[in-house]
Amino acid sequence: MIDRSRTGGLTYVDSGLIRKLTVYAGAPGELRWQVDVGDEELGRPDSAACWTRYRIDDNLVGGSDGKHSRNWTNYPWPVSGGGLDPALIEDVRRFAPIMLWFLRDRHDLGLILLAGDEAPTSSLMVRDGVEATRWSGGAAGLVQAMILARSASDPQLEALAVAKLDRMREQEVHGFGGSFAEAVGHWAEREVAWSPVDISDLVALGRKKGRSRNR
Repeated sequence: MIDRSRTGGLTYVDSGLIRKLTVYAGAPGELRWQVDVGDEELGRPDSAACWTRYRIDDNLVGGSDGKHSRNWTNYPWPVSGGGLDPALIEDVRRFAPIMLWFLRDRHDLGLILLAGDEAPTSSLMVRDGVEATRWSGGAAGLVQAMILARSASDPQLEALAVAKLDRMREQEVHGFGGSFAEAVGHWAEREVAWSPVDISDLVALGRKKGRSRNR
């Protein structure tokens, strides 16, 4: 009897990052695998904060727009006494190392947290057929990048976060009911409980106009 709740994988810790390769049960009789990379100090298993996700460019594995793609097709569970599906082995061998070391260090993680606008997919970075994005939205990503910059004593990253905040401050955030700056304040208020550094300046942004920030 297969315990479908079980997972297996590898975890590497270096350059301030946690790099995780996980193989786990998908639909009945099928396996999936994925890579997640997050901050060693700030990443938490129960939160998407400071984590990034990865997928394979469909064009490299014979698919398009999610159809017949390695990203959307599970691998068959090995039969008793049999080996893993050759496609699973090949895909992990080919793509997992790129995914695991896509980010060199905490500064690189901060850059992807700051990339793009509010949509997580707008943070897309591509290298050697691997696509990387942050899990969080743009405003939450900026708060996380600021926490990361201050905890890592990275003034360059903090300056980039401040520049993005200044550039997008008055832009309306779709589905939020307020500006980007107010959305940053909203997320800072949610993240302040676990932040190891002072982000009271960001929290204050959510209180300036007194708009509803239900989300």
